[in-house]
Amino acid sequence: MGCARMKYDEGRDRSLRRRAIMTFPQKPKSILMVVRPDAPSASDAAITIARWLRDKHDVGVLFEKNTRRADLTRFGDFHEASDAPVVDLCVTLGGDGTVLHAASLFPDDAPLPPVLPFAAGSLGFLTPFSTNAFEDTLSRILGQSPGDETALHCTLHSRKRCRWELASSAGDGAAPPRVTNVLNEVAVMNVVGGSGMSIEVPRTPPIGDFAAAWRSGLASLFLHVDGQYVACMRGDGLLVATGTGSTAYALAAGGPCVSPSVPCTLVVPVSPHTLSCRPLVLPELATIRVEVGEGGGARAVLDGRHAVPLSTGDALVVEPTVHHLPVLTQRRHDGDWYGALTDKLGWSLT
Repeated sequence: MGCARMKYDEGRDRSLRRRAIMTFPQKPKSILMVVRPDAPSASDAAITIARWLRDKHDVGVLFEKNTRRADLTRFGDFHEASDAPVVDLCVTLGGDGTVLHAASLFPDDAPLPPVLPFAAGSLGFLTPFSTNAFEDTLSRILGQSPGDETALHCTLHSRKRCRWELASSAGDGAAPPRVTNVLNEVAVMNVVGGSGMSIEVPRTPPIGDFAAAWRSGLASLFLHVDGQYVACMRGDGLLVATGTGSTAYALAAGGPCVSPSVPCTLVVPVSPHTLSCRPLVLPELATIRVEVGEGGGARAVLDGRHAVPLSTGDALVVEPTVHHLPVLTQRRHDGDWYGALTDKLGWSLT
């Protein structure tokens, strides 16, 4: 995690810890800026922040090569490769999708740099910081010393590792199961269409939610948890979501709002055929297997943007990753998340 240090607020079991205090005993040397591409105000703010970091604090600033503007030629390029430069901090300017995209730029299941999210999108459960106060916020990081009272709070957002078991290749020694190793599915739009549609296979797991959904008719999806058969869920589809993803597609499908510091996994049926088919809250460490029943023609959709075709007998296996995404927060514990229920979802408003 570069120059960042983390002190956990709670618990003895590291795999279940979600809240921490983050300090930077050493000043970050390299900061990656990830900017929402369709928001000119976000790009303008990114340039202002980047120049301030470079000129006043002598910090190296990187931008994604494919999103750089002509006036960013004096800053470095960041690329996904084994020889990519080390990043001590990732600064995002956008909404939740920008945070997810930033996580996808680090494709290995290894410690990720902490993310400092500035709001510049339409909806942001993960973006509590304002660009108007970027100097004060970043100064707390650049000027900290060990034990400083200005240490920042952090929430560790769980991720998922997805593996596809294809019945068509079973027993013939053909291609091994397709595996996603880290986060993704923010940058590419979900492909919707009939036969002959172009499908992009993701190589990183979702931080939010993903669905096994049918093109038409009812889906017959066999759910197994930790090797035990649970049910055949018939309906439009089935969602498996993290706590972070509970306020996205899973919420629209009738699932509960879950604090991101709660270590759990949600299984949410989409338009189930029976009223008794209800959302499930499962242990985060559970291994979930969803097998496609008779009828074929299903596909797995990751965060609404990537689609993987599935046929009868194919299965999607969902497991937790080892490392989580550390996102800096303004308030202690889940204060930002509770505030977003009012500010973003309009709770308690008359």
